[in-house]
Amino acid sequence: MKYFYITIFTIISFIFSQDCNDDSGWCYESTINQAFYIIEGVFINETEIIKGTLEPDGTVSCPNENCDIVGAFNGDVCVGWSIYYINDMDNKFTLNVNGYDGFEYSEGYLLPGQVPNFKIYNMSTNNIIDATWTECFSIMSGEESECQYTNFGGFIVGELNGDDSSESTSEFIEPFQFSIEKVYPNPFNPITQIDYTISISEPISILIFDLNGNKIESHILGIKNTGRHSWVWDASNYPSSEYIIQINTPTHSLNQKVILIK
Repeated sequence: MKYFYITIFTIISFIFSQDCNDDSGWCYESTINQAFYIIEGVFINETEIIKGTLEPDGTVSCPNENCDIVGAFNGDVCVGWSIYYINDMDNKFTLNVNGYDGFEYSEGYLLPGQVPNFKIYNMSTNNIIDATWTECFSIMSGEESECQYTNFGGFIVGELNGDDSSESTSEFIEPFQFSIEKVYPNPFNPITQIDYTISISEPISILIFDLNGNKIESHILGIKNTGRHSWVWDASNYPSSEYIIQINTPTHSLNQKVILIK
């Protein structure tokens, strides 16, 4: 059986772009290598989950703030998530997933041949639910597929189904809050300070990248307590340019672009 589907897929993301969902605690980096999975509907206990609205600019809104979230994972690593929606043009939901592109921030992301697993965040119960698909077809060949990730590939996975019971529901953990509060000055010469906040005590490390993705500095800050912290970067030894400061915990990363002007 062949399954043909015509679609237009445009990659609008770029490296060093991070997207986090505060409710589920899921975060991922948009990478150069991506694929898309077209889903005909998402259900918990045979009931369709709560949808948001796909806006003309491609964003998804949720006026009542009760929409459910669908995420893609490689093991425990989130490689993409979206508020659930249905596109009126094809009556389907599309989830972009991100693959490893050679940069350190994408370690653990999907490699060609690996199969993503899907989860649903049930906003009404605060449960994270494992989901399975009913079928999978490759858009490129029209043939039935095992949904193995390929760079710039596309798949139709039928429906996603989850069972919101104690046997199939992942333990819900209070979402981890991790944010950059302020960077100043920016632009700077040659010193800038970055303020960040964490909600639980975690080991923190900071990496500095140039715009070619090369790591030029690495700093291990040790375990930081809950609350607001500051770190100062002295760029006296570097030329005027744009740089990326990446703040890391064992499970999350935040990126901030800074501009050095001498």
